[in-house]
Order: sequence, then C-alpha cells, then structure tokens
Amino acid sequence: MNPQTKITIDMLTNTSVSIKSETIVVFNGQELALGDPHRTSYLNSILGRKDIKINLAEPFLSSVIAVWGDTPLVEDYIPDNDNINGSNDYMKNNLNGDNENGKTN
Repeated sequence: MNPQTKITIDMLTNTSVSIKSETIVVFNGQELALGDPHRTSYLNSILGRKDIKINLAEPFLSSVIAVWGDTPLVEDYIPDNDNINGSNDYMKNNLNGDNENGKTN
C-alpha cells in the first residue's frame, strides 16, 4: 500500500493544458485517493514551456509537446509597473470594502 502519484493530462489543446495530479494507494484492487487532486495549467508560451519542462516528467511532457509542436502560440503577458500598481490599488480598495464609487460594501 505505497502511495503513488497519478498524473492525468486534461483539457489539452494547441494553446494550453491542465495537468491533474493526485496521490493514490491501491487497496484490495481499488485506487483510493489520498486528499484532493491538484491541478496546474500551462500555456503554450515561452514561459509556459519552460515551466512545464521543469515540472512535468516523461512521458507526459512528450505527449503535451507533440500536440503543441515546436512553436509557442501564446504570447506571455508581463505587466508594466503602472499596471501592477493600478491592480494593487484596485485590490486594496476592494479588500478594504470600498467599491469603485468610493462607497463601503
């Protein structure tokens, strides 16, 4: 009854993939999950490809790359400082209970 990691490639398209991993044990011929499954999604972008190569083992990686091909199809979004600060201000206001009109929720 040794715990094993079960990997499932889910929702694989030419632009993204969702990988589900779960820890299981086999008891009396049945797979039993230990805890909740964990999902990670990756984009077919330069950064997404680097990330999936670090985190996903073979033969799963080769299966994803076979669908994605050799060229990234999604552009990585890297916000500039103005967008980051604006997002942070928006989050601070909303987390404090203020809405866009300055009224308390």
